[in-house]
Amino acid sequence: QQQQQQQAEDAVDGEVCRLSNAKRVAVQVYRGAPTISFREYYQKDGQWLPGKKGVNLNAEQFENLREKIADVEIKIDIVAAGNSESEAVCEIGGNKRVTVSKYQG
Repeated sequence: QQQQQQQAEDAVDGEVCRLSNAKRVAVQVYRGAPTISFREYYQKDGQWLPGKKGVNLNAEQFENLREKIADVEIKIDIVAAGNSESEAVCEIGGNKRVTVSKYQG
């Protein structure tokens, strides 16, 4: 319960979930339209602020991504098995595409 309370206090506007401490998914309004933001945040003066690393999807792009989740999972298995370093999945619109790659860390 203490962890949930801490997460609520650290939440960013429109936060839906956390992928890690700094990586967040949020639904926000941009230029009057809803956007889904997958973004890294950083902490400054006790406040979480959006960083440059991330991507915003409009509703149509997000729906295109949702329709391709099964294909993404297949490509994850291919890359995880070592059969490929990178697998293109699909274009989701607005010059955005989904690719599954092996993390080079």
